[in-house]
Amino acid sequence: MSLDPIVFAQVPNFDSLSGKFLPSIDRLQVPTPVKDSAKLVVSSQMIPFLQKRFGSPPTPDTPAPAENLLRAWTAASITLITALPAKDAFPLTDLWRLAILDTSISTACSLPSHIIVPHLLRKASISTSDESARNLVLTALRLASNSFAHPALARQILSTTALPSGGPRPRDVLTELLVPSLLHESSSVRQAAASLAFNISSFLQKPLMDALRKGNSGQLPENVEHADGDWEVELASALVESLGREENEDVGESYINSGRHSFITNWTPVFAVHRLVAALGFLMHLSPHLEQITSLLEVLPAKSVLEGKLAPGGCGEKGITLPHAKKLVQELAEHMLP
Repeated sequence: MSLDPIVFAQVPNFDSLSGKFLPSIDRLQVPTPVKDSAKLVVSSQMIPFLQKRFGSPPTPDTPAPAENLLRAWTAASITLITALPAKDAFPLTDLWRLAILDTSISTACSLPSHIIVPHLLRKASISTSDESARNLVLTALRLASNSFAHPALARQILSTTALPSGGPRPRDVLTELLVPSLLHESSSVRQAAASLAFNISSFLQKPLMDALRKGNSGQLPENVEHADGDWEVELASALVESLGREENEDVGESYINSGRHSFITNWTPVFAVHRLVAALGFLMHLSPHLEQITSLLEVLPAKSVLEGKLAPGGCGEKGITLPHAKKLVQELAEHMLP
């Protein structure tokens, strides 16, 4: 399978977004000058840039925002994401989800001077159990997925070094967002979580594959910090538990091609299983922590969970029958799991 990240590039209706989001800023209980300044930055700088850059028709050669403008975007966004209730915070997160698909912005966001993405993810990570925050959690998962389109930004949100502003480590925030979302009652949240898990695992897989091609299997370049074993075990456990919960529903026959990926278009358990199994496979393949992971998978037991998806009733009336997903599940169950 391709190691290319799955991205969410849908362009929102900016007029509708503004109409819903800007009044929520007016209701904030913060000093009026602070509130008005942040609102002005979003309405007169950020949204107009995104409308031009990604609107219909898009203008890819739109000049990148100057450094001082990006600093203003970041400062205003941190002010707003701190003050907004979770149920009102998703439009701002959605603006950044789209913004970081611009290379100049994602490059800036990977620098210590901007660090907006961890702040946005933190707001969602502490709200995963809040029913009114479903849209925020969903949008934050898509923002995190899009971060993996830019390696430096991906390294930032996977970092185990505390941010200069303090607070939890970015990777801990990402984990607190991802793990509950894999088990969320909303199928759209689970879909986004499965995509994020795929992106994380494929990102970890890339340096391992590069080492293999260079004849250094099992070794990583000195400048590559691979995830520690305990964290990989936690992620593998969440993936298997999520796989176990995707049960009987009708499956669709259509596929969507996203870059070099082929995934089922409509949300079904097969869709979930396809991405989750790919994530688990990438997490295990060539991992320097494979022994720890397989020890856990024996206890769960992961092999029977996967084999159950192929059996009648395990995932749809006949089990997984669609070729792409079935082959992937069989390969992992037969050749990689104990």
